[in-house]
Amino acid sequence: MGTSTTTDVAVIGAGAAGIAAARRLQELGLSCQVLEARNRPGGRAWTETATLGVALDRGCAWLHDAERNPLRACAEAAGLGWPTAVPIRGHRQGAFGSAAANAALEARVDEGLRALVERAGAEPDQPTASLLAGDPVHGAFLRYVVTAISGAEPETYSSGDAAEEDAFESNWLVTGGLGRLISEDLAADLPIQLGTTVQTVDFRRRAIRLDTSAGWMRTDAVIVTAPVGVLADGRPGFRPALPSWKTDAFEAVAMGRAEKVALRFRGRPFGDDLPHFLTIERPTGLLGFHIEPGPPAVAIAYAGGELAAAIADMGEDEAVAMAMDYLAHAYGDALRDQLAASTATAWARDAWALGSYSAAHPGAHGRRRALAAPVADRVRFAGEATLPDAFATAHGAWLSGRREAEAVAAVLGAATLPTPFASG
Repeated sequence: MGTSTTTDVAVIGAGAAGIAAARRLQELGLSCQVLEARNRPGGRAWTETATLGVALDRGCAWLHDAERNPLRACAEAAGLGWPTAVPIRGHRQGAFGSAAANAALEARVDEGLRALVERAGAEPDQPTASLLAGDPVHGAFLRYVVTAISGAEPETYSSGDAAEEDAFESNWLVTGGLGRLISEDLAADLPIQLGTTVQTVDFRRRAIRLDTSAGWMRTDAVIVTAPVGVLADGRPGFRPALPSWKTDAFEAVAMGRAEKVALRFRGRPFGDDLPHFLTIERPTGLLGFHIEPGPPAVAIAYAGGELAAAIADMGEDEAVAMAMDYLAHAYGDALRDQLAASTATAWARDAWALGSYSAAHPGAHGRRRALAAPVADRVRFAGEATLPDAFATAHGAWLSGRREAEAVAAVLGAATLPTPFASG
């Protein structure tokens, strides 16, 4: 970037929201520059092959609410596919469930999620736990699903969020990588400057100044797409300081915690079955795995809330050992000798995420509107956290980026631009 540059719109962050904003701005005829602190685009959309030798989405991986998901057409155009059904299976009290037991588990979970959404939509915003009805056989798994999806324990998760949760709808796991689609296919040819930290957004004058690790930039408008956890951490800084209604929302709609432990095995230890989601219950708790029988055979554990926080804190080796203990409980200790490669995520310790995706505290679902609201028209905010629905999803981030690009275009196209603050 040099010491100084000028552009119509600066976009802070090259995740799904920032990439969507930049693409839409270009379509609308505006110049833009995307500034990304990481040394790769995509943010929490990240497909990598180095650790397992196969495509692994360390972040977003699913087309949630798949029939209506706006990224579905993009994935199809890129030649990506997905299974439209991933059956649920269980291992409980030391044995795999029968076909009838698995069917009952899947039906009970679907019924439980539908009932939760219905109750949450009819009641004031409160802890989701107060609306989460369970039973001795299926209740633990229903709680696990809600926690893994939301990234928060039901006691600390807004029922208003639960009422609008897109991930409770049909979910298709993208083969080949949703992160690859966003960070490579959809980011191609965009003006993205990597390794550039935005330190300050100064909007005291008509022309906005960004101070960055690579120099300073002058722009007519800025779209901030940093995760809400990073914004709550005070990055970037703003001059003048953001109003309290905005900063309070950063705290009320916090970052949830969701982590994965991924393992690849030699041979076909899971048999010749179809891909499925297996829940394994032990005295220490319950953990679910997406099983790809292979070859290559891959098992990916999904954890949310307190378990995800523990995984991020314990380190990769201990997290892998914990996941292996669950799998060995179901498949036997001989499985341990077939482990070929493994990895674990730690989004909670990632400096540019500080969590997985947003999860509003009880009573705070409505504060998402404050997250989305601009400050002085030309300081705009995008990202999955700013959606009243489709939050905590890649397509929500995508839609928010397009929303703010269109809003900026409308503001910059006005005959007279508003002056947000007096000079000084």
